[in-house]
Amino acid sequence: MADYAPPPGTFGSYSLQVDSSGNLGLYYKGAEIAWFIPSGGGSSLFLSKGTANSGILISATDATPTTGEGGIRFDGANMIVSSGSAGTLYLEYDQGADIILGQDSYTLVSPLTGVFTSYAGRTTAGLGLDGIFGLDSRTGLAAADGSAVTVYAVPSAGGLFCIGASADITAIATAAATYTVTYTDINGTTHTLVPMSAQTAIGHYTVAPADSVWVKGSTNITSQLTGTFGTTTRINVYTSVREIQ
Repeated sequence: MADYAPPPGTFGSYSLQVDSSGNLGLYYKGAEIAWFIPSGGGSSLFLSKGTANSGILISATDATPTTGEGGIRFDGANMIVSSGSAGTLYLEYDQGADIILGQDSYTLVSPLTGVFTSYAGRTTAGLGLDGIFGLDSRTGLAAADGSAVTVYAVPSAGGLFCIGASADITAIATAAATYTVTYTDINGTTHTLVPMSAQTAIGHYTVAPADSVWVKGSTNITSQLTGTFGTTTRINVYTSVREIQ
């Protein structure tokens, strides 16, 4: 703050000052520690140490943090927690408490970018925590796929993946059901997982996953259910694609 007007109040080592823009500042022994900014029908509260913001910012109008700004901010639609441009964001909790990233009724969301470099006190590798980027989870199927289903379109750089697949026949009239999952390795060779092959009976069918396989970039990981089924046949198919690196 600058261009201070006469202090409206002094309380021991504390004082209140107003600048030419109408912003109210709280000072301790002449050093700014907090200021209140009314703007556009909203307001912001900054807790400061010297000239660097290091406390809490609650704002209804400031949608974009300034350089070095850290704290908690509400921009009218979102609650934002920021460590500032060169800081570390710590989420701390007391014993018996939890940290939840979510919205509405604690529905988990993941706006996170970057990599978890440690977990449970140990250094991680690769992406830190693997994420599920592809999923084929269909139930009650009574007909074969007309063409392969793209489970995941691999980015141009490729990646290290774990691919798992299984299938269930829950009801059957007549069928010879096959479920396959296909991916392309780094050398351009196509590989196929076959958790269910020409099966004609109710049951659960699975196959060993393709674990820690490097999938070529700009290729698709696909799945497909084939066969001829009776009208009362019901089949569930599942494929998950987890990226490790």
